[in-house]
Amino acid sequence: MFHRLKLKQYLIRVFSIMILLLIVNSLFGIYNMNLIKSNDAQYRVRAELSMKIDENLSEINRLGRVLRDAYIDDNFSYNEIVYLTEEMEQIETGLHDILGIYQENDMDTRLLQMCMNQFYIWENTAFEIIEYLENGETEKAGLALINYCTPAINALEEYGLAIDDEIDLILRELTQKNDILVTITTVVSIILAILSVIVCLFIIHKILKNIIPILYEIKNVLGRLEHGELDIEISYTGDNEFGDLSQTINVTLKQLKKYVDNVAESMNAFSKNDFSFDIPRDFKGDFIEVSRSLEDFEKNMRTTLRELGDITQEVSIGVEQFAMSAQTLAFGAIKQADSVKVLNKSIQSISVQVLDTTRNAQSANSLGQDSRSIIDQSTKEIGEMKLAIHSIVKSTQDIKKIISTLSEIAEQTNLLALNAAIEAARAGEAGSGFAVVAKEIRELANKSNESAHEVENLIKNTLVSVQEGTIIVDSTILSFNNLVNNVNNIVTYVEGISKASKEIATSIEDASNNVELISKVVENTSTTTQTSAATSEEINAQSMTMADLVGQFKI
Repeated sequence: MFHRLKLKQYLIRVFSIMILLLIVNSLFGIYNMNLIKSNDAQYRVRAELSMKIDENLSEINRLGRVLRDAYIDDNFSYNEIVYLTEEMEQIETGLHDILGIYQENDMDTRLLQMCMNQFYIWENTAFEIIEYLENGETEKAGLALINYCTPAINALEEYGLAIDDEIDLILRELTQKNDILVTITTVVSIILAILSVIVCLFIIHKILKNIIPILYEIKNVLGRLEHGELDIEISYTGDNEFGDLSQTINVTLKQLKKYVDNVAESMNAFSKNDFSFDIPRDFKGDFIEVSRSLEDFEKNMRTTLRELGDITQEVSIGVEQFAMSAQTLAFGAIKQADSVKVLNKSIQSISVQVLDTTRNAQSANSLGQDSRSIIDQSTKEIGEMKLAIHSIVKSTQDIKKIISTLSEIAEQTNLLALNAAIEAARAGEAGSGFAVVAKEIRELANKSNESAHEVENLIKNTLVSVQEGTIIVDSTILSFNNLVNNVNNIVTYVEGISKASKEIATSIEDASNNVELISKVVENTSTTTQTSAATSEEINAQSMTMADLVGQFKI
């Protein structure tokens, strides 16, 4: 029955039975209480009747004694006659009232009627005795008193005792009835109370017998749910509240499994580097936030991967430009080295010529002209070298800017890799593959940043050396200008050839030292540019690796 009946209806029926038992118990108790009250009323009525009858009989005895005393004393006044008459009328009225009460309560009036008949006999006798006494017939009065009045009073007393016995019997019966009713009421109340307890225990047993297995099954299902099992359901299908509860839990479990399957499918696609997966949108309630989180994660990963791809492409282009600049700078440094070698040879040739000029003062003019031509050529070459050095400085500054750009790109790449690692950590196991990629990208960015800082330091050192070479070149140009002036003066001042030749020899020696220093600077610049070219090639290879890694993701 419980399987088909609603728990509410079942409890309503059960409580209806209990309320019915309580009502029956209450009605039975009320009925018995009314009987007891009725018996008590009858008891009081009969007790009052017994008292009234006793009072009337006592009054009759008293009047009898008054008549006897009047007979004995032979002194009977009018007032006593009136008093006796009124008293007998009152007794008669009282007996009639008692008879009316008997009749109202359906009591047996036979003894009372006999008592009243005897009272009438005594009353008539009393009136005769009064009349005899009034007429002075004392002997007749005595005979009437002895023969009729006294036996009548004795008969009245006997009837009074019989009536008292009858009333006492009735009172005892009423008392027994009340005791029986009280006992019955108590027993029935106890029986109904026991029956109510039995019904309650039966109901509790019935409810527990049917509910506990259902609750155990629900507890088992929820326990399995707590351990992560979702492919479960409650088998109970009763047409009651527990059946509705079971159906609701089954629907909830199916919906929860659907949500978990959707999330697992999405995370599986993410773990396969597929961020083009369409996340289901049929989430409800608080699970809408889960759907939004997945969509935001997918959207952010798409944006991050696109930006990372663009940055990788920009890094690759920048590295290629840097490699081309480094190659151009290396080629220029080689040319500068060749020019420095030619300049060194020219300076050595000038030194030989100056020495020859010193030894051959006579040919000073012609040698001076030759020296001026050579010096002009050297000045021109030094000017070209200065321009080359300025070009080196400019190229080095450009390289420095490119290195700064590469450092910024490496820092941004490191930041992106860090963000990617954070997102991968949030994704849990599904983002472990992306975490490895993020780690590789971060290490690549750190390595690129370190290489860029090394190149930047080398370029700073090169700039310092080139600036020093520029100063030396300016000094050399100044010396060559002095040399030109001296050569020009050789033509007109032959006498100062020897002195001028010494000065020129000294200047040429300084110039030779400066040229050697410039040669070393150029060699260092060449080495630095070659290193920069190699570093750019390595960065280019790393950026290509990064591009390949980014290309593995579907967005």
